Amino acid sequence: MADNLAQADLDVPKTEVAPKENIPAAGEREPEPQAMESGGKDGESDNASNSNIADAKWARELDRRASEDGLPPKELKAGSGLQIIEQSEQWVEKGYDFVFDQTKIIIRQGDSVIMATTDKRGSELKGLDLEPLERIPIPPEHFCPEFKAGLTRAPTPLAEEIYVKKPRLFYWHPGDDGSSAALILQEADVCEILNQHPHPNIAQYHGCLVKDGRITGLCLTNYKLSLKDALVAKEDVIDEAKKQAYAAAIEDGIYHLHGLRLAHNDINPSNVIFNEGTGNPVIIDFDSCRPIGEKLGEKAGTFEWELEEAELSEPENDFYGSSSIREVFLQLGPENKSNDCQFSFKA
Repeated sequence: MADNLAQADLDVPKTEVAPKENIPAAGEREPEPQAMESGGKDGESDNASNSNIADAKWARELDRRASEDGLPPKELKAGSGLQIIEQSEQWVEKGYDFVFDQTKIIIRQGDSVIMATTDKRGSELKGLDLEPLERIPIPPEHFCPEFKAGLTRAPTPLAEEIYVKKPRLFYWHPGDDGSSAALILQEADVCEILNQHPHPNIAQYHGCLVKDGRITGLCLTNYKLSLKDALVAKEDVIDEAKKQAYAAAIEDGIYHLHGLRLAHNDINPSNVIFNEGTGNPVIIDFDSCRPIGEKLGEKAGTFEWELEEAELSEPENDFYGSSSIREVFLQLGPENKSNDCQFSFKA
């Protein structure tokens, strides 16, 4: 956050948990694994419990991805004007397993945004009755930062090829101090730097969408094809040399960021999409991007595509993600690692 592979109308958090083996495309769901019963034969309990936790995390992540990968908002009741714009199942640990606890939903009604929780799941949310639910209004200042000097205001009306990345409210809670707003402002600052130093393998930024003096979204070029979709669509014409070129293009974008003293810190397949015009991969999603050496914030990295011990914004974080894309996603052989932990993907 994406947080999705092919940018869509609704932007919500990129994945915190994503398996290397098979990351779903936008709007795609995998079968939800069934949690295993804890226990087992002697000597098997540890392995079983680890598997249970991994399966439960994956099940939880799949459900979250389904709501975050650009699915259209769901109208709660015909004519109500209420729409679910984000949703996520929340799970709690019970023994060696994770079990469903509740669904957190973010609802839009006109210009107002509301948070609620329910014990309903999936298709049960269609036609959900809000009356018995506790509804908590989310103050605009908690997710829409003030527009400030030095930022670019996007030209309006917006062109058709523009995608608006909206503030994300998945992590908002009543005690929030405005972290969602801070994240949008931080990404806007990074995008301004990238706008001054454009690169063909970095997403193109067009400015901030502003209403009542507050940033309501960041405007970027709408790249409609994910890298995964491009590989599938062009499978008969993409050979290893072409994959090598894709890997090299991703690295070129990474080196450009590092030349600006920035590290992306969340390089994974969901943050690489395909520019059909140029035929090149493009790196997107800069809410984890920070100056090199700066402490990582709440939004940084994607499970199994990150250096888990990383605490600072560093080039090594990006090289780890790009090498994983090369080996797992593009199915290319590993490259030699130099003494400074930089990988070379050049063919």
